[in-house]
This record gives sequence, C-alpha cells and structure tokens, in this order.
Amino acid sequence: MRMTGIAIIMGSLALSACATKPKPAPVATGSSCPPLTHAQWGPPLQAANDEMFGAALERRFGSKGQHGRVEERSVDARGDQVFIMGRIGPAKFEMPEPGQGGRVMVVLQPCTAKVLKVRKLSDLEAQPRPLAPREEPEA
Repeated sequence: MRMTGIAIIMGSLALSACATKPKPAPVATGSSCPPLTHAQWGPPLQAANDEMFGAALERRFGSKGQHGRVEERSVDARGDQVFIMGRIGPAKFEMPEPGQGGRVMVVLQPCTAKVLKVRKLSDLEAQPRPLAPREEPEA
C-alpha cells in the first residue's frame, strides 16, 4: 500500500512538472505569397469605387467615367492590404481636394486579392468646380 501511494505521488509530480514547462514562443512567419501587383489590386479597387459612386456620378454628370488615385496603401494587423482610393474626374471638372470628393477604403486579402471589406470614407463633393476655360497663348 505504501509503495502504491509513493508511485501515485511520483506520477503526479512528473505530470505537474510537464504542465509547468514554458512553451516556446511562436515564431513569426512572413507572408508566403508575393506582394500584390497592380494588375491584381487595380480591378477590385476600381470596381469598389464604381460601386460606391457610380450611380451618383451618373445622376450628377450623365456619365460615371472616372479615374481613381491610390492615396494610401498599408498593411493592417492581420496582414491584409488596405488601400484608400480617391476619385478623380470626370474630365470637365477640377480634381477634388485631397481627402474630399469621394474616398473609399478597400481591404484585400494578401495572396488572392479577394475583397474583404469596402467602406466609404467621404462622399462626393457638394459643388464640383468646372475647369476654368483655357486661354490660348498669344503667338
């Protein structure tokens, strides 16, 4: 009986020692896929911009022909690509001020360029400014 008690105590000590061993720290690994190219992230950004502002541009200008500029590109804590895109255009109007005139945040999955989230940061400007007429240089 005495030997059984000692064996139980020894076994429990051995098990408790295993549980208190420090676990190795997780090794941070980089992304295993190459960075996204413009051909991969360009179409989803343009589609998100059209989705957010296409109908309003169609009503306001009769066309949604526009371009966009990437104002910011970063990586979030989860490793996803975050793009902030500003609208440029249409052609007969001045470019909006930076930070105004229709801005969209698009979050893409790093390897597949799958759209994870789209959020409107600012709406279209209230009064777009037409381009000033060009003066012909005197020759």
